[in-house]
Amino acid sequence: AQPFLKKNVERYFEFPYLVADTKHVADEAVDYGFETRPTVVYLSVGENIRPGLNKTKCRMKHKLPMDKTLILSVASNDPRKNNKAVSSTMKLLGEDYKLVRVGPPIDGAINLSNLTGDEINELYNACDALLFPTLDEGFGYPLAEAMSTGLPIVSSAIDSVYEICKDAAILVDPEPEKLAEGVKEALADSDRLIFKGLARSLLFTKDKFSKDMNSVYNKVGKSK
Repeated sequence: AQPFLKKNVERYFEFPYLVADTKHVADEAVDYGFETRPTVVYLSVGENIRPGLNKTKCRMKHKLPMDKTLILSVASNDPRKNNKAVSSTMKLLGEDYKLVRVGPPIDGAINLSNLTGDEINELYNACDALLFPTLDEGFGYPLAEAMSTGLPIVSSAIDSVYEICKDAAILVDPEPEKLAEGVKEALADSDRLIFKGLARSLLFTKDKFSKDMNSVYNKVGKSK
């Protein structure tokens, strides 16, 4: 780890109460050397992230093609986001598919930036699947957002992603051939994934987050 990052992390050794956004992160904290296991509280998606928008109208607003299967990519350029696999996967899928990219541009994609929360929600509703081939993740907001909008997910078969999605996503080895197969599987099984994802998204609401954090604060308050 970068020296400043390590220094900042180790400041937290002195805190008696810690909160992690996934069990995966809590496990990593214990492995790193924290004596107290953090309490897990899942983060919440924005209140503007919701399902049910008209797909055709969303595509028209953002000038997205009507005759393509649209694959959404939402990620930074951090190497762990595995964006090279996104490009390679799209090449394997062929001309009937088009990548819609939110984040640093990817060649050949419809690249969008400076979007409002409502506009990002429209893109989730406009597309046919989320492609998220991360190599390492703490929480993974796009996963929770996609499930909250009823968008099928293709992502990496790693512990942190499985914890967030469970069986509400197609999880594969994050390499182009497997990802391309996963996209086709997700599209063929979209009804089940949408149903499972919307049910799973109830873990990532503002009300659930507030309730869980209040439980943490009450625990801390009673200990004083």
